[in-house]
Amino acid sequence: MMPRKKLYRRWKRRFLASLRGVEKLLSDCLRTGEAEPVHDLRVTLRRARLLALVGTSVLGKARSTHFRQWALKLAGTLSRLRDHDVMLEWLKANFPSNPQTLTLQTARNKVWRQARPKLLAMSRSSRWPAAPASSTDRREGNNRAPRWKSSDVRPEKLRKQFHKQCEKIRARLKQDAARFDQLSVAGRHEFRRVLRRLRYLRELSLRRRKQKADVRLTHLIAFQEALGEMQNCFLVCEYYSAPSRARAGRELAKLSEAQEQKWLRRAEAHLLAFRRERARY
Repeated sequence: MMPRKKLYRRWKRRFLASLRGVEKLLSDCLRTGEAEPVHDLRVTLRRARLLALVGTSVLGKARSTHFRQWALKLAGTLSRLRDHDVMLEWLKANFPSNPQTLTLQTARNKVWRQARPKLLAMSRSSRWPAAPASSTDRREGNNRAPRWKSSDVRPEKLRKQFHKQCEKIRARLKQDAARFDQLSVAGRHEFRRVLRRLRYLRELSLRRRKQKADVRLTHLIAFQEALGEMQNCFLVCEYYSAPSRARAGRELAKLSEAQEQKWLRRAEAHLLAFRRERARY
């Protein structure tokens, strides 16, 4: 078991780094609207939300909840945009010169125009609950990273929350892994989300330079990525199976469906290994 003070120091470094990352990537998104910062921002928001949950005893329940709700809403604002980026990546990889690429890019541009004002409003909204502040703070919004006194921190509470989340996630995955073949598309998508949280907690338990050599983490990442590719293919298939696009997208839907099944078989192989090894994660 990791010493509680060591876990707290690592949590603090990574949480504050994730907040800086959110601010930078949010600025990049507003400036360019490009696919890479959109994707990176969503990833950073997910990590920051989980770290805020683990650090509830440090941040306080109100702060932790407020930030996680803000981050979730921001990620949701970018959700449709990310879906279009995923489909564009798939098209460019499989049909580089397909005329549907231009049509999809036009649709993506429209989604961006709709999302940007909401993103801008969220960039100005408070990340943290109201607190005594100067007139400048009230004018600019309470967006600065939270501060706390080290003397007030109880590292043992943070470690308990860390292990509580690990056990909660393991129990959820154990239940769903046993009935994976019965899960709906939405259920498998949620399974991947929960698996991703286990991955993030595993990363928090490891020093960065040890992460690449960690076999369990490697397995978690491979499993998560297989499920992610499967979800991406489903997204493409669903999009081009819609009645308004069925004729032009018949070939695209057919190929994406075949690829989805390929990734499903790969995910099922990872699932077998995961069920054998789950007690060790």
